[in-house]
Formats: sequence, C-alpha cells, structure tokens
Amino acid sequence: MRHTYGTRLGETGTDAFTIMRLMGHSSVTVSQKYVHPTPETMERAVQRLEALNRGEHEKETPEAATISATVKNKRMENVQ
Repeated sequence: MRHTYGTRLGETGTDAFTIMRLMGHSSVTVSQKYVHPTPETMERAVQRLEALNRGEHEKETPEAATISATVKNKRMENVQ
C-alpha cells in the first residue's frame, strides 16, 4: 500500500518534499523507494515542461475560462 500511495501522489504531480512529509519519511531518498513513475507519468511531466517553455501555461482552457467567468459573476453579485 505504501508503494501505491507514493506512486499515486507522484502521478498527481505532488512534489518530492510533500510526498516525503505525507509518507512520514526523514528524507526524499527514503521516499524514492516508494515512488514508481510510469512511462505515461514521465511523458506527461515532459509535456507540461514543454508547454511551460512555450508559454502555454498562461493560456486558459475552455473549462477554466468558464469557471473563472462564473466565479467573477458570483463576486459581482455579492458586491451589488
């Protein structure tokens, strides 16, 4: 179960130090024994890095734009 927990935390993009703390380890080196990234997880990490390098991290997805608009509208309703 610890291997699954560590691996799943890594798959969600959780940073190494947070994984270390959540698993109760004294160092990141100990946590490394429990995190087993899949090839797909590593590919997604590279894709996120490439998108960041291209400046795509600033672009909103349609879903994020809808959520942002909804939140903005709710805030405006509360102000009035």
